[in-house]
Amino acid sequence: MEADKQQPLWVKIRNAVAEDRIFKLNIGNPNDVDREVYADVLLANNVATISDWGLHNNVELAENGQVITPDTIARPFADPLKGKINWTKIRDRLHEEKYSDRDTKVKAGQVTGNIRTFLEEVSEGDIILGNFPEGTVPGIVTGPVIFDTESEYCQYDKNHVFSRSIKWAIINDEALSISTDLLPPGFGPSRRSIGKVKDPSTLVEILRAIEWVGNEL
Repeated sequence: MEADKQQPLWVKIRNAVAEDRIFKLNIGNPNDVDREVYADVLLANNVATISDWGLHNNVELAENGQVITPDTIARPFADPLKGKINWTKIRDRLHEEKYSDRDTKVKAGQVTGNIRTFLEEVSEGDIILGNFPEGTVPGIVTGPVIFDTESEYCQYDKNHVFSRSIKWAIINDEALSISTDLLPPGFGPSRRSIGKVKDPSTLVEILRAIEWVGNEL
């Protein structure tokens, strides 16, 4: 751990991307929620949320207040023999409930992929780049995924039933936001609700140059 602290920042960023530990998250759908109001709530509570696209309205997913794991998610979406969530069944049920007018399961698969990333691929200690109205705010994941259809966050968007604790970058009660225009390619918002940062090369180049100058001052 001490050796990690001594690593140059550009090495830490490069390694975090290589290990799939940096994610971009859109904060609420502007068609469904007042994003400025919702952003203030998430920052104040150090929380991030994601939608289930209304699946819980017709399907029991879990008990309110539960930490989501393969053991707590409702059947038939659990695979207890493998100790995994059955994402194929979730995709198929989403297609049946929400996208039955579509000929293929592509849309349901995309939505399921977003949910799966938030629930299963993001881990405590990972980096979240939140797409807030004022810009991108970084944060560190500090807790597991909670399912709750009656949470405070569902008052703003009834489908944001999944939440997890995030330590957002806040200094002197103000979010440390970065203008989207200033972000290196690949680090800015995307159309997906959540996705991984895949190419750190531009940011690494910038950090290496800044670090060299800093060491020479």
